[in-house]
Amino acid sequence: MVTIVGSIGGDQQVVLKRKYNRNLANNEHSAILKGKELYIKDLIDIMEREQRLRDESARNAEADKNKLRLIDLDAAEEKAKRDDRDNVIVNAYQDAFSKTELALMSTAKVNSNYGGSRVSLVATSNLTSKFLTNGNTYRRSEIKSYIDGQMNKYRFVHEAVDKYGDIDLTVNAVIQFDGKAVNVYTYKATWSQIMKSWR
Repeated sequence: MVTIVGSIGGDQQVVLKRKYNRNLANNEHSAILKGKELYIKDLIDIMEREQRLRDESARNAEADKNKLRLIDLDAAEEKAKRDDRDNVIVNAYQDAFSKTELALMSTAKVNSNYGGSRVSLVATSNLTSKFLTNGNTYRRSEIKSYIDGQMNKYRFVHEAVDKYGDIDLTVNAVIQFDGKAVNVYTYKATWSQIMKSWR
């Protein structure tokens, strides 16, 4: 023992030394190099095995895709109709949003899910240039009034919705501050097909 170093978590650290043994040091160095080589080899083996599994999965997926199946034409036609209707509604709501002033400051996406009978629009609107003052102040009431007014213009019911389902609208208003996008207001509204109204 050559010294005791302070305390670590309440325990003292004891420093020990031993006489330098060239043969022992060389053996330990060789063992470390060998261990490193084995570790790298194991990593390569793992990566090659994972690649083989991915390739096998891709081949199986391709074979399954090309597999001859019994097709219910009624079900296939109904799915095609739903897909067409999805596209019509999504395009209608996307186009309507693009005409709002809010669209100029937003990234927005309209999604549909005929399985769940829903259409959703989720937008993130950067209102920094419009509402940030003095470098670090804003009024939430003004942002709320602005977003609500814009979305009241946007809320409409496409003619195909009666045969479709509900519509969910979400707008996250953010202000860029200190290198981060800070969410300062979230607008949510839903068209209920059952109630035939927005809520």
